[in-house]
Amino acid sequence: MSPGKQPKDPRTDARAALGEQLRIARLASGFTNQPALGKKITAHETVIAKAETGDRVPTDPVYNAWMTECGVTGRERELYDVILNLARVKEGGSARIYFASWIDAESKAHTLRFWQPIIIPGLAQTEAYARETFRVMGLDEDQVSEQVTIRLKRQEVYSRSSPPSVVIVLDEPVLYRLIGTPELMRQQIEHLIDLSSRHDVMIHVLPRTVGASAGLGGPVSLATGTGTPEVMLTGSLIEDQLTTDPAQVIKASATFNLVRADAASRADSRARMMEALQTWNSN
Repeated sequence: MSPGKQPKDPRTDARAALGEQLRIARLASGFTNQPALGKKITAHETVIAKAETGDRVPTDPVYNAWMTECGVTGRERELYDVILNLARVKEGGSARIYFASWIDAESKAHTLRFWQPIIIPGLAQTEAYARETFRVMGLDEDQVSEQVTIRLKRQEVYSRSSPPSVVIVLDEPVLYRLIGTPELMRQQIEHLIDLSSRHDVMIHVLPRTVGASAGLGGPVSLATGTGTPEVMLTGSLIEDQLTTDPAQVIKASATFNLVRADAASRADSRARMMEALQTWNSN
């Protein structure tokens, strides 16, 4: 705690209330110190410490692992979840709640579609690329590590017994936009090429010669599941927006289809990725 900083009161601060309950659960389950729990759930001890003081609300992977290892279940878990959501609202965390809903939809989808005119989408990022994108967004090291963990966890959809069909459309300049170092970009493009060889992953590149396209409005992510409404996640400068509103989803789907129609074939897209790789190899 920094000099002069007063501890939060769990009676009036939702984050502090959550932190106190997390500490109680840790101690009750036999984890007498924060590093012990951190090691068990693969989280740095500072993540545990900041969660227990109410300085930072834990991410879903950290929180869920915490609940599991501390044996918090049933009605008790429901109460913890209520406090968690209140803490996130207090933190201004509506975007995090939205994104948690997206992750849930993404993990259950049979079809995922992404249009990305700015960066490589999360499901296709290497760990180094993801880390650098979060770093340049101004997150501190703890936050970066938490977000990278979430991103890599999302990529486990490829390991499902029935993995989803993933369709990614990239604006060609994304392949040449320097994120980190040329070596980092070389590894990222190699990863894209490897992904494109999977039968369930289709990566299309929108040639820069196309110019203006239907996707100028920004990135779009669509998750389609069985027996559930299609979910759309759109990115913006301030906050991601998630919706299942049919009118908006249909419009976004039409936009995606138009962009994909203008994009290169899988084979031509792979050739364009190879060209980008040669460029990064020469740097």
